[in-house]
Amino acid sequence: NIRRSMELLQSSAVARDIKLMLTVPVGMRVRGEQDALTQVITNLVNNAIVHNPARTQVTVDAEVLANGLVAVTVADNGQGIPEPACAGLFGRFYQVNRQAGPGYRGTGLGLAICKELIKKMNGDITVKSTERQGTTFTFTLPVG
Repeated sequence: NIRRSMELLQSSAVARDIKLMLTVPVGMRVRGEQDALTQVITNLVNNAIVHNPARTQVTVDAEVLANGLVAVTVADNGQGIPEPACAGLFGRFYQVNRQAGPGYRGTGLGLAICKELIKKMNGDITVKSTERQGTTFTFTLPVG
C-alpha cells in the first residue's frame, strides 16, 4: 500500500519539482486496515508535496523494530514547521500559517484523521520539525 500511494502521488510531485524516495523492506507487513494505512500515507506525503517548495525531497522509509513494531517515516527537507505549531498539528481544523487569498485550501482535518486511524490500528504517530530543515512524521504499527 505504501508503494501504491507513492505511485499515485508521483505526478503531483513531478508537477511541483519534488523528488519522491521510498525505502521499504520487501515482504514487510503491518497489522491494520490496509485502506486506512493507504489514507495515512497518502495524506502525509501529499501534505509534504503541497507545503514544500520546488527542488525538495520527500522520503518514505519503513523498518521493522526489535519491539515487534513497524516504524514508517515520512520526511521532507523543506521549510519545516515552527516548533510552537507542532503541538497542535494533530488537532481538528488546525492549520499552520493559513493565509487569505489564492493558494492551497485544506480543511485542517487530514492530520487529525491520520492520528485517529493510527490509534485505531493500535499505533502511534509523532512529528519532529526544524524550520528551514524539514519535517518528519513517524508512525508505528504492530508487525502484520
